[in-house]
Amino acid sequence: MLKLGIVTTAVALALAPTAAAGGPDEHANQNATVKVCQNVKAQMGARNFNAAFAPLTRSPRAALRNCSRREAAAMQQARMNAAKTCAAWKADSALFAAAVAGTPNQGKTFEQVYGTGANAYGKCVSSVARARNQARRAAFVNAAKTCRSWKNDPAAFTAAMAGTANAGKTFAQVFGEGRNAYGKCVSSVASSRND
Repeated sequence: MLKLGIVTTAVALALAPTAAAGGPDEHANQNATVKVCQNVKAQMGARNFNAAFAPLTRSPRAALRNCSRREAAAMQQARMNAAKTCAAWKADSALFAAAVAGTPNQGKTFEQVYGTGANAYGKCVSSVARARNQARRAAFVNAAKTCRSWKNDPAAFTAAMAGTANAGKTFAQVFGEGRNAYGKCVSSVASSRND
């Protein structure tokens, strides 16, 4: 009986980290982030994608892995932010009304948009997180195209920087001359457009 208890405990301990680290939800999330990154790559083009996500090696495999990791973190952050937003909207009808002003949901209450059931809050979180993720990805893709244009056309960069703190500077002076200069540009431009 003692041997059976020791063997059972040993097997349980050996399987516990595996089950916790790679459960079905985590695997599904990983597949989802890879698909998202493949779509982003298709929109950006392989050259821009590899330069943005693997600036030092330009390795397609490393770029996809790095994109997937960043996407997973960004999606988690979007869910947390959406949860806070939805909690505030549910508690404050005036705040919700201001948030939906100018949208197809203008004039509706939180309950009219998301329902009154137990899953209304969850619907809100999913909807808000999805919208924020789509906006973030679109800003990133547009930033990649903008930065490629700026890097290849000094006149376009000079025109874009006119009236800013970087007026009169070159692309290299602003973002550096290293292999990751393009990635720095994309991150900077995407974050400024997604604020």
